[in-house]
Amino acid sequence: MLWYSKQKFGNEIVKQCYIQLKANTLFTKFRNYQLEIISACLVQRNVIAILPTGYGKSLLYIIAGLVSINSNDDNRIVLNRIKVTIIVSPLVALMLDQANKILKMGLNAIALTSDVIIKSIKKSILLGQYSFIFTSPEKIIKNAEIAKIIQILARKNFLQRIVIDEIHCITAWGLDFRRDYISMANFLGRLINIPILGLTATTTIQSLKDIISYMNLSNCLVFKAPMNRSNLKFRVIDKKGIFLKKEMSKC
Repeated sequence: MLWYSKQKFGNEIVKQCYIQLKANTLFTKFRNYQLEIISACLVQRNVIAILPTGYGKSLLYIIAGLVSINSNDDNRIVLNRIKVTIIVSPLVALMLDQANKILKMGLNAIALTSDVIIKSIKKSILLGQYSFIFTSPEKIIKNAEIAKIIQILARKNFLQRIVIDEIHCITAWGLDFRRDYISMANFLGRLINIPILGLTATTTIQSLKDIISYMNLSNCLVFKAPMNRSNLKFRVIDKKGIFLKKEMSKC
């Protein structure tokens, strides 16, 4: 039995997730683990998902961002219209690419790059006009306005979750040339009742433990999909005779 089917909102979560999947994408079904991860997010669990490249990691926070549990109305599942998802990404190109994909889906998204004047859109953000906001660790730590916006959204219960794309960068880069990753992890880890979704294609067990510690991710669920890709094949060829001569001639 899958994890999400045991949860209080399980059946309705599954129903709404499929409705949003079919309404906003060309897919008709989820891959293994995707629905489990989304369901865990929707019941406010901290989650780290280790999934192969091309597995559809962005789909997780998009679908989760469109569905929300209305705990003030008999625990009904409702479409999320007042909540904001903040996605922390390591590269501007990734931010713009993902934001543009969401915009093409007819949803509201913005990437807070250096081209964006934060003060000019602050009011729109706080009014929930952007469902998906992309930013970087450096922006969160070095731009006081963005940090303040995050705190206000959290305090007003407008912030649904924080997504950290390529979460392994916290330890892979944060201890070396991008120390703002560590500062960001500590800052976000202090936000009260804001669940974290960490996404990566690769991380070690020790790195995983360190990330959970840096971010104070209590009650964290870790999902890891198999890395085997059935569409990829590898062959080892013993290079002898003419093959070896050809290679030697290149030296």
